[in-house]
Amino acid sequence: MRTYHAPEVSQAASANLHFFWVVVEDAPKVIRSGTWSSQGWRLVTHPGYLTLPHHDCCGMGTYVIGNSGAKLWAVMHPKWDVCPSSFKGLLRSLTIASELSPEDEFSDADIATVFLEEGDVMFQPPGALHSVYTPVPFIFSGGYFYSYNTMHLIWEVLAM
Repeated sequence: MRTYHAPEVSQAASANLHFFWVVVEDAPKVIRSGTWSSQGWRLVTHPGYLTLPHHDCCGMGTYVIGNSGAKLWAVMHPKWDVCPSSFKGLLRSLTIASELSPEDEFSDADIATVFLEEGDVMFQPPGALHSVYTPVPFIFSGGYFYSYNTMHLIWEVLAM
């Protein structure tokens, strides 16, 4: 018999977490809402679409598969070792990392670009700061995953 219980409101509010609690045969498990709802997705986008620098949800790794079209994926690594501890700090870091210098270069971040086309598959570790540009119409599928080899990165991402 399965029963579902919500956490106490004070616990959820104090931890600032969005999750639900599942009790199966008296064995509690916490499942974050992003984990539950983001197992797989499809993206359909028009040419010229740009996503600003961001990292993906809940400390999970990301995989993408090119079904049709192409994407230019830019993975950014800021040139400083500061982990923002608040949303405002993260926003400030993303803004600084994505600003162009007077020479039209990203001077505060090292950037690697990957051109993904139909049939390509890319895996991205948790917390990877990235921006994506779509030069042509495309359809991509993907999702999120956990990996034992990247578990140490989850806590860093969840702390942001």
